[in-house]
Amino acid sequence: MPRLTVRRTSEWNNKLRAFKILLNDEEVRLIEDGKTEEIELESGTHELVVKIDWCSSQTVNIAVTGNENVTFEVAGFKYAGWIAPIATGTFVIYYFLTKFTESSWDWMLVIPIVAILYPIYYITIGKKKYLRLRKL
Repeated sequence: MPRLTVRRTSEWNNKLRAFKILLNDEEVRLIEDGKTEEIELESGTHELVVKIDWCSSQTVNIAVTGNENVTFEVAGFKYAGWIAPIATGTFVIYYFLTKFTESSWDWMLVIPIVAILYPIYYITIGKKKYLRLRKL
């Protein structure tokens, strides 16, 4: 029987929440942070989507026959793990530069603003790209 394997990367920003694995619009399994789930499939074509809250991955069509095994890796949007460290680091550097130098460093505030706006795209307009599915 064909099998689908979904591996979830470990990420601090989504660590506490499980992702829903949906096949043909039906929830078949939950996948926790850093875990791997194996699901037996019927031969044929299936639609795979992984969801978290109102956000999801794009729909991937899978065609399986015989004893074929298909493996996907699911992760958050690109650079998701860098947003908080960049924003925090920039605020800390900005604080010390303004406290101990006479120069104006206000231009540095653009960096954390962009870092904060970047994920807002993925939780609004780009909500179907919040998670990335990659075939292995």
